[in-house]
Amino acid sequence: MLHNTHCPLLLVRPDATERAPAIEKILVPLDGSQLSLAVLPFIKETAKALGASLVLFHAVAPVGTFPGVEMGAASVGHLLQGLEDQAQQFLREAVKEVKEYGVDASYAVVIGFPVDSVIRAAEDTGADLIALSTHGRSGLGRAVMGSVADGVVRRISLPCLIVRPPEVEKGS
Repeated sequence: MLHNTHCPLLLVRPDATERAPAIEKILVPLDGSQLSLAVLPFIKETAKALGASLVLFHAVAPVGTFPGVEMGAASVGHLLQGLEDQAQQFLREAVKEVKEYGVDASYAVVIGFPVDSVIRAAEDTGADLIALSTHGRSGLGRAVMGSVADGVVRRISLPCLIVRPPEVEKGS
């Protein structure tokens, strides 16, 4: 269902239905792409209605995880700093948009593997919900690129709002 949905999907684990927790803080992982921003219209509206705040989050993958990248320590450090700066600028702009909508927001950038980092950020921030876009990859694309949404949903007990952007459905 996660890979084929054409509308926002709220996933709640069965054990979470005993008592519906108040949703006060929502973690929004963004990967720096325009596709990842597709979750913002849905989650801004949701956060405003609930009076919740957003934490926009980006995990910069460690450089050593890119195939064929062999660099000295100084070059790796410089590259990571550049990627981290780029992620912070991307999130600052997204936070500005969210705040202009009337929703409290902050951001965080870490260096780490995306799924692990999202799970750790959810714990560290005290998030009550995770909201993220999915690229909807399957088959070889998923095997090569992985699926952060799928990995997060499988490993965390928090409710997750998954949005598959229309651009993915059209194949662009």
